[in-house]
Amino acid sequence: MRTIIAQNNLDFRNEVEKIRREIDYDQHLPRELEPYRDWLVSVCGSILDAIETNFENLAKPDDSILIDIVSDTNIIARNVTILNSRYIVPVLRSKRSDLPALRLVSWLHESHRATRDNPFAISAGMFACLPYPGMPTIYFFPSSAHGQILYLPLLFHEFGHVLYAFHKVEMEALVKELQQKIAIRLQPSVVRNDRFSLEANRKLDKIAITWFEWTQELFCDAVGLKIGGPSFIHAFSMYCRMLGHEEFHVPEESLAFRVHPVSWIRVKLLASRADAMGFPKLAAELLEAWSDIAACSKITEEYFGFFSDAFLPIVNATIDDMLVESNPLGFDDANGMTLPVSLLNRAWETFLNDPTAFSEWENAAIDELLGITTLSAAEAA
Repeated sequence: MRTIIAQNNLDFRNEVEKIRREIDYDQHLPRELEPYRDWLVSVCGSILDAIETNFENLAKPDDSILIDIVSDTNIIARNVTILNSRYIVPVLRSKRSDLPALRLVSWLHESHRATRDNPFAISAGMFACLPYPGMPTIYFFPSSAHGQILYLPLLFHEFGHVLYAFHKVEMEALVKELQQKIAIRLQPSVVRNDRFSLEANRKLDKIAITWFEWTQELFCDAVGLKIGGPSFIHAFSMYCRMLGHEEFHVPEESLAFRVHPVSWIRVKLLASRADAMGFPKLAAELLEAWSDIAACSKITEEYFGFFSDAFLPIVNATIDDMLVESNPLGFDDANGMTLPVSLLNRAWETFLNDPTAFSEWENAAIDELLGITTLSAAEAA
């Protein structure tokens, strides 16, 4: 048994040492990734220390500790697997085209006291992030969008997930209050005691549970809108509206426990919030575009009780409270429009006014973005 344990620990030591050499090798890593790489090197060191501890324990003659050494080796195996599959990829695949997104995320993290010291990285994939307090944040961004500017505002939504994670206790308390309000709103005026009533109560429970996930997504959309202003709405709408039928409608059985609300619901919330922020024309254009696509595709709006326009006031009130709790930088704050957000909004204005000339304009805009984001939000103040 000692031989088996030793073999695995030797293998893990060789693997982690190789990882550490690889992530230390690249001397041209963007400065935004240096804190992330330092964290990776530290993690590799901790794993190597744990492996050396296992060898020290293996040298002891007491066989009763073997089960503990096996358990410790299992932990090392899991950590090496996670390191390989998730955390070293952003460094090994780092490209110059990541710079616009890296600079924007760096500015975002600098803009908020909760994230100022949180290392981060960019990886390839559909828009998503891994936000765990005490761990670096990884933002996933489609490869085709790296080095482009139009869809950068969607990173503001992902930053919302980071803020949610850093204020999780307060956020979940607010979400649970909203679930209760929705459940009360859905209660029938007449209570029956038969199988139809039981089925209705089961559905009500499904709706309330589903809103636990939906509220986080709608909050993140609101963060995106608050930080990015119109640029976020344009990016969200353009990205989602041609993804197919499910952006507008899904069967009733697929709505229960679905992580993301149907995009048409998200559009309604964004439009209502944009209107309240002083963008009534943008809100009307957003709703009209989605309605036109639905009509052309012969899609009928139906949410089977999981959403109705009557939910908007209580949902928006909860999101308002969540925004107060998390306090993201607003695009129209004193500093906001002097920083990258004004450029992102200009990008969308330029694209919508003359899409054919946008590509040439974008090259100069990216250079501008890389320049203005060298100042942190705090320095710009």
